[in-house]
Amino acid sequence: MTDRPIFEDESALALTVEQCKRKEDSGASTDEVIVFVHDQGFSILDCMKIVKRVYGVDLGEAKLMITRNPAWSAESDRMRSLGEAFADFLEHEDR
Repeated sequence: MTDRPIFEDESALALTVEQCKRKEDSGASTDEVIVFVHDQGFSILDCMKIVKRVYGVDLGEAKLMITRNPAWSAESDRMRSLGEAFADFLEHEDR
C-alpha cells in the first residue's frame, strides 16, 4: 500500500480545492484538474471530495468524472473488480 495524503482536517481539503479552482480559473480543463489531483497522490475517494467541491456536483457525477479520466483507469478497474468480487461473495454466502 502506498502512502497517500489523507484529509485530517478541513483546512487541508480547502487548500487543495482552492488550488484546483485556481487551475480551472487559469483555463485548465476538468480532466487536467483531475489529473493534477491524481498526480498529487490523493486517493480516488479524496479526489471525489475535491471534485464535488470544485465543480459543485453530487457524488455520483464526481465519480463518473473521475472514473472516466484515464489517469484513474487502473484504480477504477481495481475498484470495479473488488465490487464484483464482493457481490459474488455475498451471492454465494446466501446459499
